[in-house]
Amino acid sequence: MIVPVAVDWDGDGDVDLVVGQEDGRVALVENTGRVADRMPVFEPPRFFRQEADDVKFGALVTPVGFDWDGDGDEDLVCGNTAGYVGFIENLDGACPPRWAAPKRLEAGGRTLRIEAGPNGSIQGPCEAKWGYTTLSVADWDADGLPDLVVNSIWGKVLWYRNAGTRREPRLEAARPIEVQWPGPPPKPEWTWWTPQGRQLATQWRTTPVVIDFNRDGLNDLVMLDTERYLALFLRKKIDGQLVLMPPERVFLDEQGKPLRLNAGRAGRSGRRKLCFADWDRDGRLDLLANSRSADLMHNLSWAPDKAVFANPVRLDPRVLAGHTTSPTVVDWDRDGVCDLLVGAEDGLLYYLKNPHAAK
Repeated sequence: MIVPVAVDWDGDGDVDLVVGQEDGRVALVENTGRVADRMPVFEPPRFFRQEADDVKFGALVTPVGFDWDGDGDEDLVCGNTAGYVGFIENLDGACPPRWAAPKRLEAGGRTLRIEAGPNGSIQGPCEAKWGYTTLSVADWDADGLPDLVVNSIWGKVLWYRNAGTRREPRLEAARPIEVQWPGPPPKPEWTWWTPQGRQLATQWRTTPVVIDFNRDGLNDLVMLDTERYLALFLRKKIDGQLVLMPPERVFLDEQGKPLRLNAGRAGRSGRRKLCFADWDRDGRLDLLANSRSADLMHNLSWAPDKAVFANPVRLDPRVLAGHTTSPTVVDWDRDGVCDLLVGAEDGLLYYLKNPHAAK
């Protein structure tokens, strides 16, 4: 999804390229003036820079509010369509904060990027350069340091262990999230590749929400299962080892039926961006979900074996995306009340103050 324009940008007598791309950035691809195999030779793309303006991190940005550098204020860690994961540092702790330019995170000494390649997308090889990273920041291995748990275009749920310090995170290479399956690992029926060992393979482009559901001190995983129902993967400690149990459909709708957040198949499956937060301040965690802006599903009851949610209501009537959004919560004003931050298709981030904030 690029639009190239041929022009002698630097006035040196040869034709350069100025290229716009899907996430709104524009790059100069400079003609070196050399020819090889009867074709012009170009320099690598260089993106145009501008004076500080709105924060962006690529199309369909998927933000998470978290103090990544451990300095006491809430930063942003984000995925995007290109498959990168970025760190956007909060520079002053104000509301709204002043932000540093986004930095792509590294894992295992290399830039963290997930791509479909020729056969990783349900929708075919035309999506080879897409990644659709969506994530949680959480202490997955219970060592006191925040890690990354990431899903993507593949539907392979991965985690990146933080081997650094609280102030200077350093991510190791990706490892698969593994489940104590009673037999061969399941997968969506349209997934062509076969998960190995105990690997978790589920719905593509869907947030892997890490949360201590039963409040036992162990981080669990909540996400769509292979049939698109919202499911709980409970964490247990067995023989001193942390293990993840097979999914349970403990999330119910108002009619008491398992909560199915997407009934679509193949390319229409998955695609749900999710976040738990006590939006209405009643002491129970509500569910925030993607839509053309963001939807709220009020928590009607929450118990160790089930949670019941109301039908979704739109939090704001404005349309922020043609495809979808990605909601998270932040507390930049430090009043103890979560506010809404929505990552949109245009790569921008939209903030909404919680109307239930303390008076």
